[in-house]
Amino acid sequence: MHGFPYACISLGLIDQRIPVLGVIYNPFLEHLYTGVRGAGSFLHTHASPDTTTTNNNNNSSVTTTTATAPPPQRLPLAPASARPLPTLAGALIAIEWGSDRGREPIRRKADSFSRLAGAPPHGVMAHSLRSVGSAALNFALVAQGALDMYWYVRACVCCVYGFLSHRRFLACLLPFFFSFNYGL
Repeated sequence: MHGFPYACISLGLIDQRIPVLGVIYNPFLEHLYTGVRGAGSFLHTHASPDTTTTNNNNNSSVTTTTATAPPPQRLPLAPASARPLPTLAGALIAIEWGSDRGREPIRRKADSFSRLAGAPPHGVMAHSLRSVGSAALNFALVAQGALDMYWYVRACVCCVYGFLSHRRFLACLLPFFFSFNYGL
């Protein structure tokens, strides 16, 4: 709608209250994130088309386009040496405002976010805050290593998902999110 390419389709599978599979697809960037319990997590990207032009015997040219998908990349993509961050001062943190725009939820989130971004002594002065507009994509970007953590504020509870959990794609990512939020 606004040309901002961060939207997704997300699916999760929980078997006997245990997350076993998570899939997040961003159709605009053609990024597919997958997490399977016990098998790891991966980023699958769309192949760039390769165009080849050849001349045949009739002095005309033939153009052939082929696309081969690159192999999936194991997450995180960022080198392990880049982690963990010693303080939040160097952290790139995902935040979301959510769909509840009532006065009290917005105030709680604004207070929380200002403590993250504010200078000491009233804040921790994180490097920067980002809001891509999708909790699922925030989880995927943390798993990828593009973001350091996702600061999730719900009611009066603040949950931080970051370095320790992203190595396992947050236990298959989306099912964990659903089981946490909806008591599955």
